[in-house]
Amino acid sequence: MSNLPPWLVESRENVLKTKEWDALTHNIYDAVDQHLAQSHVQYFTDLSDAEKSLVLERAARSLKASSGGPTPYDNLNKRVSDFLDKGVNNDVSRSLIKDDPMETKTDIILDKVCEGIVGLLRKWPDQKYKLHAFVNQSLPQPLRFVGWHLYLTNTNHRQKFINDLANNPRSVLSSMDSDIQRNCDSLVPTLPSANDMSDSKGNMSAMKAILSYHHSMLSNNRDLSDSEYYYSVPIVLSHNPPLSRTEKPYEKSLSILIEMYRTFLDTMPPILRAAYLNNSTQELDPWFVKVDQNLRDIDRPLYNHIRSTINPSDTHTSGAVDQNVLSFLRKCCYTWFKYMFVGCLTTDPLLFVWDQYLITSDVPKFYDELIPAIAASMIITLRDFLLKCRSSSDLEVVLQRRTNIIITRQLQSVIVRFFLPDFKNRISKSSFGPVIDPTEGRQWTGFNRDHVPQVANRPEQRFTDRERNEQTLQLEKRLREEMTKREENERLLQSKIDQLQRDMERLKYNPVPITTIQPVLTTVQPVVTTIPPRVQTPVERYVVHETHTKPLTPPKEVSRRAPMNSPIHDLLRKIAQTCNRVAHGEGKNSVVLNEQTKNDIRVHKLDLKMAERQVIGRTLQADEWDQLPATQKEVYSQQMLEAVKARIQKRYTAGRKV
Repeated sequence: MSNLPPWLVESRENVLKTKEWDALTHNIYDAVDQHLAQSHVQYFTDLSDAEKSLVLERAARSLKASSGGPTPYDNLNKRVSDFLDKGVNNDVSRSLIKDDPMETKTDIILDKVCEGIVGLLRKWPDQKYKLHAFVNQSLPQPLRFVGWHLYLTNTNHRQKFINDLANNPRSVLSSMDSDIQRNCDSLVPTLPSANDMSDSKGNMSAMKAILSYHHSMLSNNRDLSDSEYYYSVPIVLSHNPPLSRTEKPYEKSLSILIEMYRTFLDTMPPILRAAYLNNSTQELDPWFVKVDQNLRDIDRPLYNHIRSTINPSDTHTSGAVDQNVLSFLRKCCYTWFKYMFVGCLTTDPLLFVWDQYLITSDVPKFYDELIPAIAASMIITLRDFLLKCRSSSDLEVVLQRRTNIIITRQLQSVIVRFFLPDFKNRISKSSFGPVIDPTEGRQWTGFNRDHVPQVANRPEQRFTDRERNEQTLQLEKRLREEMTKREENERLLQSKIDQLQRDMERLKYNPVPITTIQPVLTTVQPVVTTIPPRVQTPVERYVVHETHTKPLTPPKEVSRRAPMNSPIHDLLRKIAQTCNRVAHGEGKNSVVLNEQTKNDIRVHKLDLKMAERQVIGRTLQADEWDQLPATQKEVYSQQMLEAVKARIQKRYTAGRKV
């Protein structure tokens, strides 16, 4: 049950705990024992798997067929429906509270139910006949892909393609691969579903690959017929998720689509295969007759209008088949049947028609009733346009060019009024049993009650959460203030350290100049001269220049270089070490601070890089920034600053939620 959604697993566990389940299993055990006794079988384990399934199925039918009030099956069915109702609605309500999605509650419920059905079908594919409940209903895309694959599965086709692709990739391509590509490119734009096909590189590539591989597998190497091109379109459009619009399909997706396409050709109605291989209309005459009969029975005024328009002199009013009308239907509906409605309907109604065909393909010859009914529904849908026609050519134009305006709901409306009861009776008489219409019978009530599961949202809890949030905000504010102060102190200390280091370097390499006084042996006052060093220093400002009335003896020589181990150097060195310890810490604190600083630098660089990709669309090279104009640099700088701020705010908000 690991592939099933949690709400479905929870519902199953709740059902197993009910007394209705115990009562049903007890009755089934008794019914199985009775069938075993009638078959003279001593132990149930002596039967094969197929025989076990048959016995259980007969036992279940005997319980359902019993009369005299609600059966154990009915009671359990009601309980199962209740648990499913509550389970899916509770799960949807939780997602609405937690995720705040953009979809409506109805859309989310449908997605959840579809997810559960897909999980059940993947776990028990033999239960695909349950899809009969979707007669006259469009399948959701995830369910459509799984359902079609279940009815069009043949692992031999898929495994052969995978082996051929692995052993010899050239073998999966036809010798006419380029011609097939050109034919696809010319055909698709003429279809009503052209927008969904031509705008997707994945769809077009998949279509060409399917047809190319199919042609390579033909023994007579004949040209592909038009029908084979048309049949590939709905197969490709059924893929879920839809194929990429910019990339080619993956090998796994392509293998499944090829399997479905080739299985469809193998299992298609014999008269349809004969029609597209022989390119004749005679094989489809039973369907044309059915359409004629449906029109006469359902909409006699429309039928009479078509007959009188085709042959104004005809006064035929009996209920027999009119050959003129039949010839007209044969001419207009031939392409509908031959191409399985691919060339006349848009994507949604086309996939709806294929849904109905495939989910009922396990009912013997059900297509002989379904396909003519679809054609008759299309004609009845275009009733207003046909009644305005005054010639047979006008009728042909409407049936050939106006079918692309038909929508799915119009077909469903006609089918539910005139064909659905007969469809259900036909299916109920088959070996699969009656069809359970999900729109009839007991309705789920949880959707209307809008039940929300209990959450920790009481007033006292909200008050506690508010206090906690306020305390968190205060602590974060204090933390930011402390970090700001620390950064400011570090900058001041670093500036002082830099100044001290510059002074040390100046004292080391620029010695103090020596001042000498040369006596002048005249009665003139002596001239004071200074022997400058290589570079003038501020010390010269503090040299006192004196005048004397008599010659002086030269002063003693002063050393040009101060000793390196002087007390001033020791003092400056100690000050620098103290500042480093204050600014960068010691021991473990220093390691933690260094790691945090490295991480902050890495995050900042990442923010700048992501800001470049967001603003410019890519990461600039080392010299590209310098080549940009000044105005563009200013604009980019402001936008990148805003992007970095947004990323910082997003991390800060996410950290608060945690």
